[in-house]
Amino acid sequence: DLVLFFQAFEGMEEGFRVRATRVMQLLSDRRTAFVLVTAPARDAVSEARYFHDRLEDAHLTVNGLVVNRIHPEFGDAPAPPPGSSDGTMGELYANLADFIELSKREQGHLAGLEQSIGPVPIVRVPLLEVEVCDIASLTEVGHYLLGPASAGASGAAKDDGEPSGARRPA
Repeated sequence: DLVLFFQAFEGMEEGFRVRATRVMQLLSDRRTAFVLVTAPARDAVSEARYFHDRLEDAHLTVNGLVVNRIHPEFGDAPAPPPGSSDGTMGELYANLADFIELSKREQGHLAGLEQSIGPVPIVRVPLLEVEVCDIASLTEVGHYLLGPASAGASGAAKDDGEPSGARRPA
């Protein structure tokens, strides 16, 4: 039975080589674009950097970066008004300070990745209020990725004049 099993694979090796060569040709074609998609968390950014390095080792270039579920930047935390450190107002200021710190950490995680990838378009998709699991939420993500062009024939995405989120690093 073992001999029959290995005999069944006879002649297939050349087919695998031909297909592998064709795949490398497709991946190396100048019309093929690689877009890394990551979340701003340290582990996800580390994985994206690893994948970028493997592409580079194979002489393949990354043509874009999408950062998904990123928290907004709030700037520096304002000083709470006197006497507001207790109760609800104090909790709100503490919450704001936590979000500011989280955003700064995310930016720190992304800085090295953006620098190593080089000058490619970067799209930042914010953390949405809803889970992306239906056409409406996918359309909203599409609006960030493609701008008004994502409305397509349905006109589902709104054009509120906001930029699509694409930018080139400074």
